[in-house]
Amino acid sequence: MSSRKPRIRTISGTVKKGYEPSENFNSVPWPLIAVAMALITWGAYTLFTTANYAEDTPTEVVSSSGNAENSLADNQEEPDHSLGEALFVTNCSTCHQVNGAGMRDAIPPLAGSPFVTAEPAVMASIIIRGIEGPIEVKGTTFDGKMPTFASALDDDEIAQIVNYARSRWGGGDGTILSAQTVETLKSRYGPSFEPWNGGSELHSVFPSVASKSNETANGETATSEELAQ
Repeated sequence: MSSRKPRIRTISGTVKKGYEPSENFNSVPWPLIAVAMALITWGAYTLFTTANYAEDTPTEVVSSSGNAENSLADNQEEPDHSLGEALFVTNCSTCHQVNGAGMRDAIPPLAGSPFVTAEPAVMASIIIRGIEGPIEVKGTTFDGKMPTFASALDDDEIAQIVNYARSRWGGGDGTILSAQTVETLKSRYGPSFEPWNGGSELHSVFPSVASKSNETANGETATSEELAQ
């Protein structure tokens, strides 16, 4: 038998000898290539700019009201006076009361007192040395005795009490007393820590007390509600 190549009949009806099936190569249309390149370029640009924005934009905590600007302001925390308050209650409230109102004709109030509203070193010096003898606060003279706390409280504890008391009853000027300043005052007054001789000695050492006393004398007397704040 002789080998013969297969005959393939085409659609037109003609017969081709030795036909080998093959697939013609069709090029991709250039508009499709242009669209694909444009999408790739846009995607890369978007990814790059989004990454930069995420790095440069500060994190904002949105409040329940949805105002991010107010939330950022709220994050600026006020000084924490909780330790100072606890120390005050433990060491000072027996005489000055928790509300700082003191005791009538016996213990001077803290609210509106020139010894509290003056520079913080004044109150710290009183806590360190104590005081005995007459002292005038808001038109009333008190003649009691306050012991020294120089040994009972460390430098930081005295600073915490002063900062708490001044933030609550001292007008809130924002001046913060440091433990280092208390240490300096202790070195100045120690080791005997003789009590202050009434308000007159404090007036002579701290001019700011006299200034605050004059302001109080020229102003209105604090009400009982103010003393209880």
